[in-house]
Amino acid sequence: MSSAKEDCLGYAARDPSGFLSPFTNSAAGSAAGGTKDTREMLDFCAANKIYPEIEIIPIQYVNEAIERLIKSDVKYRFVIDIESSLK
Repeated sequence: MSSAKEDCLGYAARDPSGFLSPFTNSAAGSAAGGTKDTREMLDFCAANKIYPEIEIIPIQYVNEAIERLIKSDVKYRFVIDIESSLK
């Protein structure tokens, strides 16, 4: 029997198990909410000067960034600086 995984994102219910297929043997999800909840969270962060911790990289560094992800050598989220990379 093959394994199956079901992901449920943006669903605000507490227990998504009622939506699982009988062929699913694992489930993951996020109760982060929808667009309205995300907008409220972003507005709150902006008003309170809460910013993400990121590492800005040029597009030429993408392969090295992927290698670092594989090695779990990442402290912050990578953000690719497309504008500067294309100059």
